[in-house]
Amino acid sequence: LIFADPPYSKNLSINILNLLNSSSLLSPSGQLIVEERFNINLPADFSNIALRDKRTYGEATFSFYEKKLPERSSVK
Repeated sequence: LIFADPPYSKNLSINILNLLNSSSLLSPSGQLIVEERFNINLPADFSNIALRDKRTYGEATFSFYEKKLPERSSVK
């Protein structure tokens, strides 16, 4: 589990998402939670991670990301 709570309004959340998208820090079964101000919309899809859930409580939004699983090719 990785929980990121950067200072609001500093554009650090997108930097954290880009960093974790291009690293191996998040395990295939892991989860990344990013806290941001409720009116900031973070990207839903990256090359290696994807938004799975989003919850808002007061002025905070928690975005839940997971590692994308490799696509399996079907054998016929």
